[in-house]
Amino acid sequence: MKAVCTEISKPGMPYGFGPEILRCARHFADLQDDRQKADYDPSATVTVDDAHSAVTKAEESMRDFAAAPEPQRRLFLTLLHFRPRP
Repeated sequence: MKAVCTEISKPGMPYGFGPEILRCARHFADLQDDRQKADYDPSATVTVDDAHSAVTKAEESMRDFAAAPEPQRRLFLTLLHFRPRP
């Protein structure tokens, strides 16, 4: 999922996503990185502010997703479930 979100977020991708889906994809990739660091990096320090920031980012992502046009939401979810062929 993270790889697809990262790919979707790149400039010039052919999917034609609007800003809501692009932000949602970027936030998903960022939150996944944060989670990996928190779970697997013993030297990582996660503060309460970090947690609040992650929750805010997740809430913004859900609002962005809900605000996107339905065809873009469907395409985004389809790409998350079924990777595009090269």
